[in-house]
Amino acid sequence: MRLKAGLAVALLMASLSGCASRPRLPATPLFAGLTGADWEDAKATQRLRQQIGERFPIGTPEAGLADYLSSQGMGPVKDRSFSAGAVGLCKSPVLISWTVDGAGRISDLSVFYSDTGCL
Repeated sequence: MRLKAGLAVALLMASLSGCASRPRLPATPLFAGLTGADWEDAKATQRLRQQIGERFPIGTPEAGLADYLSSQGMGPVKDRSFSAGAVGLCKSPVLISWTVDGAGRISDLSVFYSDTGCL
């Protein structure tokens, strides 16, 4: 029992120490300057939404959006939804999703950013 408790504590400490040494978000232009210390969640969400919206405004074809998000270090979660930054106990998750109309044009773009920091 003590061994299991010791292993659990060791894993927790390794996770927590990894928070300081591991980047929370990809080191790409889209995320430049986004850290919990510098950005409020709402401000960061607005900034990301503006950056992506300028490149892919509502009404434009969705072609290239998934490739762009991949090039910025994000990975697909499901169809038309990408995420980045969720790492163990230390999280700065970003979720970007969108919908398209019948012509394949972006009809809605949703961006969510939250820095939960380290527990």
